[in-house]
Amino acid sequence: VIATRAGRADGPPSDEATGTPLPPPLGQVTGVRVEPGVESLGVTWRAVDQAGGYKVQWKSGSEGYDSNRQAATTVTAGDPGTSYTITGLTPGTSYTLRVIATRAGRADGPPSDEATVATLRRIFVSLARGTSVVEGSAAELSVQLSESFPVRVTVTWTTMDGTAKAGEDYRAETAGRLTFEPGDRMGTLRVRTLEDPRIEPAETFRVRLTEASNAELDPRADSATVTITDDDTEAVRGRTLGKVLAAAGRWIATDAVHVVGGRFTAPAAGARSSSGALALSPAEAGPWAAAEYGSDVHRDGRREGVAWRSAEELLARSWFDVPLGTTGDAAGAGDASAGWRLWARGTAGGFDERPEAGFRMDGEVAGGYLGLDHRSADGSLAGVAIAHTRSDVDYAIDSVSTGEVDLELTSVLPYAYFSPRSDLGVWGLLGTGWGSAGLKDEAGEVETDVRMRMAAAGLRQEVAAWPGIDATVKADAFLTWLEADAAAGLPKTTGGARQLRLGLEGRRQLETSPAVRMTPSLEIGGRWDGGDAGKGLGVEVGGGLAYSNMLLGLEVEARGWFLLAHQEKKFDEWGGNLTVKLDPGQAGRGPWVTFAPGWGGLGAAGSRGLQTWSSPEAFRADGGSGATPDLSPDRLELEVGYGTPAYGGLLTPHAGLSTAGSGTRRYRLGARLDLGGRVDLGVEGRRSARADGTDTNEIMIYGRVDW
Repeated sequence: VIATRAGRADGPPSDEATGTPLPPPLGQVTGVRVEPGVESLGVTWRAVDQAGGYKVQWKSGSEGYDSNRQAATTVTAGDPGTSYTITGLTPGTSYTLRVIATRAGRADGPPSDEATVATLRRIFVSLARGTSVVEGSAAELSVQLSESFPVRVTVTWTTMDGTAKAGEDYRAETAGRLTFEPGDRMGTLRVRTLEDPRIEPAETFRVRLTEASNAELDPRADSATVTITDDDTEAVRGRTLGKVLAAAGRWIATDAVHVVGGRFTAPAAGARSSSGALALSPAEAGPWAAAEYGSDVHRDGRREGVAWRSAEELLARSWFDVPLGTTGDAAGAGDASAGWRLWARGTAGGFDERPEAGFRMDGEVAGGYLGLDHRSADGSLAGVAIAHTRSDVDYAIDSVSTGEVDLELTSVLPYAYFSPRSDLGVWGLLGTGWGSAGLKDEAGEVETDVRMRMAAAGLRQEVAAWPGIDATVKADAFLTWLEADAAAGLPKTTGGARQLRLGLEGRRQLETSPAVRMTPSLEIGGRWDGGDAGKGLGVEVGGGLAYSNMLLGLEVEARGWFLLAHQEKKFDEWGGNLTVKLDPGQAGRGPWVTFAPGWGGLGAAGSRGLQTWSSPEAFRADGGSGATPDLSPDRLELEVGYGTPAYGGLLTPHAGLSTAGSGTRRYRLGARLDLGGRVDLGVEGRRSARADGTDTNEIMIYGRVDW
């Protein structure tokens, strides 16, 4: 630096000095923007040249800025330091803020223009209480914000097992995410359920909200239960009706084979067909014994502990066989049994099955047959029968459904028997039927039309065996198929059953005197079952012993059989009965006693039917347990009476007691009048006492006329 003056010489220069220019001052922060949150404010701004950092200051109300409400950012190589989020603020409160550029060793720049912004009010997220969904479809749950929101809200959620298991019944989710865009209030969570073929009860799992951004979880509605139902109503109904059609169809086919098959043995001219297999000599015991202890014991044995309706009892006892003209006479000129015959037969029975795990059904069946046939002199037979069958079935699928099915069918059954040789007989039976089925369950009632087709055939061949022993090879088979039309809430459904049997029976009659007769018998056979019930191969063994002493008026018959082995492990069958008859009088006169205990069991996969080939034996269902049979009697029939001449016939007051394994007892008291063996009249009072305390009282009046 040199001093100067006009007209004079400049002064000497100063000492030299070295330095750098001072930088310009920091500029003002601009472009401040604020994003409000519930308890925060997100602030951004433009960068200022030469700034090394920034101060963010805020205040509320009339307060001033102070160091307690100030934050700083630093500019680095990777961060311009032009944003900051103020946290810990009060929701729904207005705040004023500013930003100042700073640099170490220099004065701060001027503050930015102030910005005033309010924090958002607090909102809550809630989840719908729960929902129910059919397996295989997606479960949807509604999620709701307490009010619309101007910023994005994100919710996370997870699933938790209940009785339903992740991976087996539904697809698990450990960190699901649901986003609400600004203005949205409703959202939906979706969880896919998995379908399987098992019948199982309804199962549940839970969905829980775990976290939310810009919102709070409502503690009263942060979780929900999802219920998975096994199947829709239509599928359950279809599965149920298919099982019922198969079981009822097998019973109908077996019953038709028995009833129509009985026509292939020639009766005596003008005589009634025997309706019972338990009385050895119905003619000697009187017509009532055949009807009472053939049909009645057979019926009660089939339905353990059930008090049958009077109409069904009357139907089961009602039958006749009327010759309409013969080609011979009783004196022996020609075949006295040949010609046209009109006949009728009533039946009653039931079945009790466990066709698969968790599925149970039991049914009562009653049927009536009216037929017309013609027997040729050579023993051949041809005819047609009309049958009407009604089945009432109760079913239960564990924790899924309970209900009942009523099935009613009318069938036309043409049949024929041909005996090419005296020791050989071949028969065939066809059937077509139509009717209706009604199903009632928790969802309501539905009705549909039903059609049936049936075919059966068999043969009986007497074979040479040991001296004094009658041996017969028997074979029979049947196939039945039922179809129900589709209806509202019910799909088109089919059910069928088939069976093939082959066996050998041996019987020998021993007479120790003209009045005493003993007949032991033994049979063994193989069978194959197919269709929609128990399937596979099996071996049956049976036998019996009959004893008759005409001098004492005593008849005893014991029979039994069991399924020795079967390919289906849960398919167990066995049965038996014992009948004792004492009638010391003549033609029913005087005192008499009938004592008939019975045993029997049936496994899980079978149905009650006529399982032996020689006679309809009585047995009951053991519930499918497959346990070792209890050898104590399951049923007991005790009847006492006294026959005395009266009104031109035989009057027999009588009393009886029937018991069944479930604790049901039935008491009978009545009287019957037999006018010459062709007219029966009677009245009977009954009281049924059940184990559950429900009692029923009945009075039945009946009559029978033969001509």
